[in-house]
Amino acid sequence: MTDDKKDEVTTEEFAEALETLVDEMSGAEILATPGAYEAFSEALNNEAIDLTRKTKEEEDEDDEED
Repeated sequence: MTDDKKDEVTTEEFAEALETLVDEMSGAEILATPGAYEAFSEALNNEAIDLTRKTKEEEDEDDEED
């Protein structure tokens, strides 16, 4: 194999390396990556709103029990 071929990185190799790096990061580190917060907030917008509402409802129920 020539040196040029050794230096080439396939899409699959890159994806595997990227996944390894991301697996080693915390959620906060991932969201601090430029553009990541925007991408995740757009992709998970409805789910985040639903989770926030559900959490508030559960907190209200807990307060009523006290």
